[in-house]
Amino acid sequence: MRVWLAGVLLAALAAGCSGAPAWESFSDPEGLYRVEMFGAPRSRSISESDGTTTQVYESLLENVQYALWETSSFGMEADAALEAYRLNVSEQYANVEILGESRLERDGVPGIEIFFEYDNKRQRVRERLQYYVDGGRTIILLYAAAIDVYSDADAARFLDSLTFGG
Repeated sequence: MRVWLAGVLLAALAAGCSGAPAWESFSDPEGLYRVEMFGAPRSRSISESDGTTTQVYESLLENVQYALWETSSFGMEADAALEAYRLNVSEQYANVEILGESRLERDGVPGIEIFFEYDNKRQRVRERLQYYVDGGRTIILLYAAAIDVYSDADAARFLDSLTFGG
């Protein structure tokens, strides 16, 4: 009887979880990069004041955001663009606490990672941002979560999955 009940409980749990989002591989329409995201990302375009367009792909879960932005590098060389992005983090967020910074290179594309926390209107948030400058475009990866649900494993799985060249 106990074995039967345990089997029914496991089947019920599995059925209840079947509708939950799962990790999915995502490539941009042109095949320039690939990343693993939690759930199917939504796509939207943002028209910038300088006439460029930023393409955003994001998955939003309760108190967790996975996002990839593709935008212009505004004609800057990689090192200058990466430094500008680094400085922008301190200016953009109130009460920001930088937890770490590092230079990156992925598939020959230079990048920078910034790991930080800040307070928004409702809670403390922890973010990991990665910026990559590849020719005239910048790829930005973001994993952000409320501090009580932040997962180093999920952040690493998402951020480390990026590959250039599809």
